[in-house]
Amino acid sequence: IVAALSAVQPNDWAGFLNERLHSTAARAPLGGIERSGWKLNYDGVRSDFWKAREETRKIIDLTYSIGILINNEDGTISDVRYGGPAQKAGIAPSVKLIAVNSRQYTPTALREAIAKTATDARPLELLVKDGEYYQTFRIDYQGGEKYPHLTRDAATPDLLTAILAPRVTK
Repeated sequence: IVAALSAVQPNDWAGFLNERLHSTAARAPLGGIERSGWKLNYDGVRSDFWKAREETRKIIDLTYSIGILINNEDGTISDVRYGGPAQKAGIAPSVKLIAVNSRQYTPTALREAIAKTATDARPLELLVKDGEYYQTFRIDYQGGEKYPHLTRDAATPDLLTAILAPRVTK
């Protein structure tokens, strides 16, 4: 692979690939995105793509805020982000969400409670059911819902748009 890449564009491809394959950095390498004129930001706005993905898969994806993925049909927490607020509070996958801040769980109740964390320092309380046992978890999280977005960095040339532009063939 290194020889093939070097034949197209000379570079330290072995070093590049080793760094990417063996890295244990806390975040993905974003140098290419940033040098192409864009930044990765997080805000509380779900994009149309995100909404459609959640609707199609019947999930609530709160991975970037409290760190959980929920089955929208029955309230089962199907995934917990490692190192995220929910995991730090002790929540594990495969439990069923019953209540949010003493209010019966609904997707709306959960989203409203998470939205309040942006202005309220009180922990988010989730009552979950694991088999025949119930347990309340307190999640220390402030910040509301968070979703990833690419935003334009005007200080850097926009190479990404040029790369993604349709090619005209003759």
